This record gives sequence, structure tokens and C-alpha cells, in this order.
Amino acid sequence: MITAKIRRESVKKKKLFLVLGLACFVCAVIVVFTMLASSDYCGCCDKKAFYLSITGYATALGVDQFTNENFVAAFGEPESIQRWYDPINPDRELVLHSYPLFDVLYLVYNGLDGVTRLEFLQIVVKTDDIHFGILKIGVGSSRARVHLAYLLDEKLSRDEITYEAHDFPGAIEGYYGDRWWRVIFSYDDAGRVDKIAYAISPN
Repeated sequence: MITAKIRRESVKKKKLFLVLGLACFVCAVIVVFTMLASSDYCGCCDKKAFYLSITGYATALGVDQFTNENFVAAFGEPESIQRWYDPINPDRELVLHSYPLFDVLYLVYNGLDGVTRLEFLQIVVKTDDIHFGILKIGVGSSRARVHLAYLLDEKLSRDEITYEAHDFPGAIEGYYGDRWWRVIFSYDDAGRVDKIAYAISPN
């Protein structure tokens, strides 16, 4: 009688351990799957800027959004406009609007309604009158100050810098901003920022 009872308790314990083990395994699989899915999603398009958000850059530049309409409303018509076709991608027509403080690069495209529109690609700050974030990063900032400001932001790879240099010649380093946005720097011989590009990139 006692032996049968011990056997029943032993069987119950084995079943309990089996159930707990199976539950732990299922939980582990769910956690790993969630982490991998999250990692893949973040790697694709959900990057988050630590130093300054898209809104922060827009505010520093005096606009609500990065559109031609917003720049014209805030600063008037550009001083000059240049148009050209990209020699590497002949189907890509570009327009550069030059203002005293910055240049804005747009991609020209025709909407389904037949209306020609300008899609924002990047803005290049070329004066020390504009500063970004709490550390006031701008033209003239030291490279060390830039590194301190963007310490927690993911750096662009060498290949990404090469890609960005197509539209921003002189690009030396850069950091991811929110989602596909990135901030890119070029430096003079003294190691100080001489131009800053804030861009949205499709790659």
C-alpha cells in the first residue's frame, strides 16, 4: 500500500517536472523568437535617435517638417536653384535649393495624378548660425564634441558613409537618427565640423 502510494507520488512528480520543463521550453522559444523578430525589425527601420529627434532637427532649422512648402514658408524662395540628372542613376532628377544658411536637396518625382513634386532628401548646414541639441553641435564644433554628443547613437558603417558621400561629398562620419534618418559630418584639416548633412536615406 505504501509502495503503491510512493509510486503514484513519483509518477505525479515526473509528470509535474515534465509539464514544467515543457512550459520552460515553450517560454524560451517564445522569448528567443520575440528577440529575433524585434532585432530584425529594429535593424530594418525602427532605429531611435538618442541625441536628437527628427522634430529636434526641424525645430533647430526653423521648420515644422522637411518639405519644400515648409522651407519656402519659413525662409522664402531660395537664392538659387540647380537641377540635374544623377549620372549614376539617370532616372533620378535632383533639385538643389540654396539658402544663405543651408542647401536643401530634393528628388523630383511625378505623382500618379501627374503633378510634379519634390521629395526631401537632405539639408546641408553650411554656417555656424545653426546648432543642434543640448551640446550645440554645429559648424565649428570639434570632432571630440560631436563624438560626445552622439555617444549613444549608432554609427554609420564605412559603406554607408561612402553611399551618403554621393549626395554629400566630403562625408567622413555619421550617425543614425530616427528610423531611416541620419546625420553626417565633414571636417576641416583642424578637425572641426565644416558642414553637416541631415538626410533621409532609402538604403
